[in-house]
Amino acid sequence: MRFTHLHQKAFQGLSIIPSILVTVTPAEGNRRIQELVDLYRADLPSPGNINSEVHTWRVRWENKAKEQDPTSLPTTLTTTLSQTPSSMFPNVRTLLIGLCTLPVTTCSAERSFGGLKRIKTTLRSTMGNERLTGLT
Repeated sequence: MRFTHLHQKAFQGLSIIPSILVTVTPAEGNRRIQELVDLYRADLPSPGNINSEVHTWRVRWENKAKEQDPTSLPTTLTTTLSQTPSSMFPNVRTLLIGLCTLPVTTCSAERSFGGLKRIKTTLRSTMGNERLTGLT
């Protein structure tokens, strides 16, 4: 398994993105977001208000989806973050920032160093040939 259990929980938390939030049932969306809340509870400014804040968050985006074209809703974490007022949704904003800081790959340093070693070996072996042709 490439991703840890914590990464999988965080991935489920992507349901907080408005374009995803309006497509899942409220119960499923709340379950997914609750897993994310459990993961970041210590970082939340007011964890006691998270349930009402998430409900307000959902209603806000459902209303916007009804008023406008649903495809106009934010589809990425960064666009969602830029449209989230911290005074109105401090906990949601903290969750979004937490999700933005997650690594997007599980590539370990050993793998990248192995690839770099192969490239350097190729460069070193061809460097001598180029020098020899430059002498003639």
